[in-house]
Parts: sequence; structure tokens; C-alpha cells
Amino acid sequence: MMADNGGTLTAKRKRWLAAMLCLTASWVGGGDAGWAQTLQIPEDMPVLYGEIPEYLLARPRARHRVRIRDGTVVYHEGEGNYSLMDQAKKFVILNQNPRCLKNLVGKRITVEGRTTETVKDYFNLYFLVIDKINCLGYEGQIGPVAMRDPTDAEIRCWKLHKQLPPATQKFMTALQLPKGEFELAAAAPVRPQPSLADLERRLIEVQQQLQVMEKKAAKPPYQGLYSKPAAEWNSTDLSLYMDLQGGG
Repeated sequence: MMADNGGTLTAKRKRWLAAMLCLTASWVGGGDAGWAQTLQIPEDMPVLYGEIPEYLLARPRARHRVRIRDGTVVYHEGEGNYSLMDQAKKFVILNQNPRCLKNLVGKRITVEGRTTETVKDYFNLYFLVIDKINCLGYEGQIGPVAMRDPTDAEIRCWKLHKQLPPATQKFMTALQLPKGEFELAAAAPVRPQPSLADLERRLIEVQQQLQVMEKKAAKPPYQGLYSKPAAEWNSTDLSLYMDLQGGG
């Protein structure tokens, strides 16, 4: 009987271990499990960006007050991120507001905020949460972003509707990133295709131009009086000939 109970407990333990392994695997996947991408990405699909998890975790650790009196906002084209430069020090902005920072690129501003560590002269890189810009209140909800692969759900939505899901599109709109080549091509005016009659008329015009050019190329160069045979000379040609010979 004990053996049976032991066997039953062993089977239950095996099932419990299997369940825990599955649960652990789901925990390890974290949020990435919902972002898995297995379908082929369409060529015309836009480049997508997502917040970098490490920077999201760093934001609550920003507790050291700092005041930067002469900082410059810099936009990193390839990354789609904004940072603040103070001489040789670079501050990665953990609470970005692209709509606001876009208008401040290249300008010198005074910033009040918090960093994840105390500002030392020998540090060159910091992580900054901005509270005020030029003594005015500032709020930003977006952290530094990086390019990412689209999810299967986003790929299916793009293939069906040629647009991104609402949540993804809302995030991309908030970033206000520069348009990609495919978007610029779609925004360009579409020129109407010429008809067959227009092509034929254009072909005839080109042929006529070629005929004129061929006639000009075949005409012998001008050689003065000797451009035509002596048998075809008139009185004027004869007079010119006599003048050339020194006669009257």
C-alpha cells in the first residue's frame, strides 16, 4: 500500500515539476513571449521602435538632483533618441517627450532634474529624468528606444490593412521619427502613365529629329568657291575666281 502511495506521489511530483518548468519558461520569456516574431517581414513594412527595458528599470533610480545651466539637446538620427550634452558630458534622457524636445534640438537650455548617480567630473555618461526646462514644468513618458522586429500580430495586420495596429501606431506617432523611404515614396505624387497614342506621337517626333540630324551630318563642309563644281559656276563665281587669280 505504501508502495502504491509512493508511486502515486512520485507521479504527482513529476506532473508538478513539469508544470513548474513550463511556468518558469514563461517567466524567463517575460514580455518577450508576446513579441515573438516567426512570420516573414514584408519589404514595405515600416521600421518599428520599442522602449529599451534596461532604461525603463533605471528611471526609478534617478534620485540625485542636478541643475544643468548650459545644456544642448541632441537628436540621434539612427537611434530615434534625444539626449542632453553639457560640454563632454552626455545625459541620456529617460523621460523623453519628442514633441517638446524636437523643437529644442541644437538650442542651449537650462535643465533641472534627477540622475541615477551623482554628477562627477570624471564621468562622461549619465541617465537623466528631466523635471523642468528653462524653469518651466516638463513631462515625458517615453524612454530611450531601439529598433525592433515586428510581432506576428503586427505583420498580419500590415498584410491585411497596410497599417499598424492602433497601439503600435500610437507609439510610433508619439515618437515622430523621420519617415522611411517607403513612406516618402508613398507620399510622392503619382504621375499618370502615358497612353499608347502619346507614345506613338513622341516616337514620330524623335524620328523626325533624327532625320534632320542625319541630313546635317551628311552635308559636306563649306569650302567657299570650291564647294560646287566649276561647271555650275555663275558669273559671280567666275568674277570671284578671277579676283583670286589676280585678274580683273
